[in-house]
Amino acid sequence: MELPFPLPFPLPLPRGDSSEDRHAKLREALAGLSDWNTGVLSCQLLQWKVTPEYHDITSPIDKPGGISRGLPLLRPGKGLNLVGKIADFYSAWPEDAKPRIAKGTYQNTQKALSGIFKLCLHKYDAYLDLIQVEPFLPVSLPVEERRKIYTWSEVGGYPPHLAIVPPGDKHNDLFNASRLAGVKSLLGAVIPKELMDLNPSKGATLSENTTYNQSLVKEAKNIYINPNVGTRTTPRPPGVPLKLDWYTDFVFAQQYFTGTNPTTIRLATDEWITRFRDTAKGQGNQDMVKLIDEAAKAKSLYVLDYSDFRTMVGAEPTDIFTSNASLPGDTRKDRWAVAPVCLFNLPADDGILHPLAIVIDYIKDMASSVVIFNKRLDSSVTSIDEATDWPWRYAKTCIQVADWHKHELGVHLSLTHLVEEAVIVAAHRSFDDNHPVYRILKPHWLKTLAINEAARAILVPSVINMISGMKPEHVLKFVRAEYNNFNFTKRYILNDLPDRGFPLDKVGLGEKQFHNYAYARNMIFMWSILRKFVTGFFSAFSELDSDDKIKNDNNIQTWVKELREFGKLTTFPDIKTRDELIDAVTMCIHIASPQHTAINYLQEYYQTFVINKPPSFFVAPPTSLEALEALTEPDLVKALPMNQLRQWLLAAQLPHLLNETVALKESLPHYALTLIQTASEEEVKNAAKELYVDLGIIGEAFEQVSEKMDPETGGYHVMKPDTTAVSILI
Repeated sequence: MELPFPLPFPLPLPRGDSSEDRHAKLREALAGLSDWNTGVLSCQLLQWKVTPEYHDITSPIDKPGGISRGLPLLRPGKGLNLVGKIADFYSAWPEDAKPRIAKGTYQNTQKALSGIFKLCLHKYDAYLDLIQVEPFLPVSLPVEERRKIYTWSEVGGYPPHLAIVPPGDKHNDLFNASRLAGVKSLLGAVIPKELMDLNPSKGATLSENTTYNQSLVKEAKNIYINPNVGTRTTPRPPGVPLKLDWYTDFVFAQQYFTGTNPTTIRLATDEWITRFRDTAKGQGNQDMVKLIDEAAKAKSLYVLDYSDFRTMVGAEPTDIFTSNASLPGDTRKDRWAVAPVCLFNLPADDGILHPLAIVIDYIKDMASSVVIFNKRLDSSVTSIDEATDWPWRYAKTCIQVADWHKHELGVHLSLTHLVEEAVIVAAHRSFDDNHPVYRILKPHWLKTLAINEAARAILVPSVINMISGMKPEHVLKFVRAEYNNFNFTKRYILNDLPDRGFPLDKVGLGEKQFHNYAYARNMIFMWSILRKFVTGFFSAFSELDSDDKIKNDNNIQTWVKELREFGKLTTFPDIKTRDELIDAVTMCIHIASPQHTAINYLQEYYQTFVINKPPSFFVAPPTSLEALEALTEPDLVKALPMNQLRQWLLAAQLPHLLNETVALKESLPHYALTLIQTASEEEVKNAAKELYVDLGIIGEAFEQVSEKMDPETGGYHVMKPDTTAVSILI
């Protein structure tokens, strides 16, 4: 699918650069290229047939073709056979994870957690290398042999993924030999019973906690070495004191345009508009009724709708989300989550997204739920002190708690990591290593399988389950439901944005109403140049130059079957045309590269200041509007993870672990440069050259998009091409 309108920047080029200037920069970059992108190099080694000889490491030591020496632990019969126990490996909190350290500092514990997690990733990398899954040095294997290594699993209740223990008893022994079953206990074991020194969770008031967060950032202590959302201030005229504003309606709402999850907000349906209107009328709020009517007529009402959370996990409509899964030694174990809905107005005249109403937890219907309306009817109202409107601040926190789950478990884990894993496993089972589809996709798989296995085995059971307001079985069902509900083709950027109520022409051209939705504007541009690159890459191969050839390509059709039948991605396209193939491959690259970059690398900014987007409440949510309206600051402090240092540590540590800086050689531009130097086909070289030049152009276009946003937004810089990872690296 191509853009229905011309991009606003190709001619003239931004900043007045000429095409000659752009290609001069390309030549300069190529001349200075000192290191190749790892994924492209791995793929090219296969094309050059410069690969190690394959050895079946599960063969008996004395068998020809097997390992001739070393690895004594791989003999059959050694160690505990894990058949039937992998589910426990993924979900159970191990007994040996009990704290082994009586006292320790917060800072040293954080460093230990980071270090251990990185070592665990190395362990998974080494194990996968050992069984020849995405090995460090590629091994050329016919697809028939790779099908024996890359096998599907749904063990543990997760969506279809790589079987960490391929079929056969010998692989079970290898799994034991690698000692992977023991690494999951390490994170819990290193957290002391008592944490000392700095305490980012402390404070009798939210203001105290915010001030302490400021001091940590100012002194660059621990993971607080960079500004976070809790340190941001509203731009003021010279001489006017700065004011912290992380809690305001503006900052809250803008996060759903340029925060960690800018992918979920959508145009309100008539059903939701009627529900909110009727509730406002029932509460006697005629000003809100009038506003909703006017905004509905203008088609400017949008929603975040998390009312389906209970359906997703198989709970009853009136069940309460709660969990007591906790770190050994925790004193406050009970936590809560909610399934809220937020109604926004996005006026055409100013483009400032403004929250109007919140259902704090949708239970069966509106009459059974607590619904609160914003006293500030629009963003210009200054007569109401946002800092002390505690019921409304609590309601906004309900949305943030729910979106923590939507983002971490759905948009991030399920719809990027796990969907891309299905693409990877299916491709390895379908393509020979010289097939054009395999060649274009393989560099975008670097490190993904190892990090996904670590997520299933370590991050979910040892971190997410310990801080989420959902019980572990609900967490798992939520992940699976997100995967099952994912519509592959509807989520193509040029389909997804209009489907959610954001017209491509109005968004792409930056009309006032949408000028702050930088994620959407940037993604329109990025999708377009990626699709152009895929088209150019495939032009080198005559076997893909017609619809008939693609329809009759056994490798492509096997890939489709694998993904739809065994990967359970039933909406993956039944590829019969060249355009369908180009779109599907563009989507695979989009998920692995710009999409994951956009939803991953802002987590540290928005989530290390935990009270901005907490993973749970520590007090059950109010069950009546009267109870909600009676809330005061001490009630909100008690409900938040404040003064809960061990939970705060994990909640802040998770985004820190996942925000590792992208190395230059693993960036999208470096990928293009490496392909230019290594590809043998001129059409592929030319496609890579155009990709590099186009990335430079849209990099400047992204800056212009950011400059045209309201100053209060702080801009949007996460998608800079130089820091856009080529694959899901972390």
